[in-house]
Amino acid sequence: MGVPKPQNQDVFIVNPSLLSQKFMSFFGVCDGHGSEGHLVSGMIKASFIGLLEKNLGTCGPSQALAKSVVEINDMVLSSKIDSEFSGAAFVGVLIHGDQLYCANVGDSAAVIGSFCGSWGLVKLTEDHNPLRQDEANRIVASGGRIACHVKGGPLRIWYTDENVPGLAMTRSIGDKASRVIGLVADPEMSNKRLTKNDKFLIIASDGLWEFMEYKEAVDMVGGMVAAGKSESSCAKLLREALQRWSCNSMSVDDITIIVVFLSVN
Repeated sequence: MGVPKPQNQDVFIVNPSLLSQKFMSFFGVCDGHGSEGHLVSGMIKASFIGLLEKNLGTCGPSQALAKSVVEINDMVLSSKIDSEFSGAAFVGVLIHGDQLYCANVGDSAAVIGSFCGSWGLVKLTEDHNPLRQDEANRIVASGGRIACHVKGGPLRIWYTDENVPGLAMTRSIGDKASRVIGLVADPEMSNKRLTKNDKFLIIASDGLWEFMEYKEAVDMVGGMVAAGKSESSCAKLLREALQRWSCNSMSVDDITIIVVFLSVN
């Protein structure tokens, strides 16, 4: 609020025809953090599709997607980018015919809006943070410590005897210094066979989800569809998110939103 950051650290990736095939598409959002977070997310945007298309030549869609996430993390960690305390959350969706595959690392999210008399949703992701017992167990088993910042806020991961790195997530791409306390880049995978009831997909960084429930976002886009204004869905979500940030916080996080409309026979 009033002191803008040097850059937006989010990026989005849209490729509607992987390997020049109209039945195969990819959509992703990366949310960078730390002083070099914009460089990490920028590298992901520049390199991920190439990795994915390479792996699709030798693997099935789910395996290719998961492998590409691991490889992009290796690329970031071995690059000239100072990723000691910088990284990115990543969520990517690969659509192959009527099959949808989702890879998630961090706290961005993806959800499907489905209609069968009323709007419902299918969550494709779960956040990776210390509130999840399975995630917290891995951090503690690796010698990490979980606590809030001295000024409050969400639970974060720390070294046992130092107040670093203070990440509020337990999986990310980059963040080299956090690897020794159990932070990983292994994507959590989900998949779904799309049906004619599945009408759209929302993929967004946590700037949207901080003060908005998944169902609220689905209902908002569904209302735009019903009003014949589906092309304005992202703008509608963005305006609502900005208003809620202004009412609930002294700052506004980066916000990136992709809405993909689905047509399944």
